[in-house]
Amino acid sequence: YKQHEASFWTAEEIDLGQDLRDWETLTKNEQHFIKNVLAFFAASDGIVMENLASKFSCEVQIPEARAFYGFQTGMETIHSET
Repeated sequence: YKQHEASFWTAEEIDLGQDLRDWETLTKNEQHFIKNVLAFFAASDGIVMENLASKFSCEVQIPEARAFYGFQTGMETIHSET
C-alpha cells in the first residue's frame, strides 16, 4: 500500500497543452489506431473499477489489502479522468 501511495498523481499534473498540435501531425491511420487504444482503456478502466468495488473490496478482509484496493479505485478514477 505504501509503495502504491507514493505513486499518487492527479489529473492536473498532466500537461495536455501540446496534445492537439501533436494530434494534428498524425496521419488518419495513426489517429484511428490511437482512438481505438483510448476507447479500449476507457472501457477497461470502468471494468477495473467495478471489480475493485464490487468483488475484491468485499471479499478481502486484510486491512492493508483493503486499503490498497481503495487507493487503487481512486487511481483508476484519475486515469479515467485523463
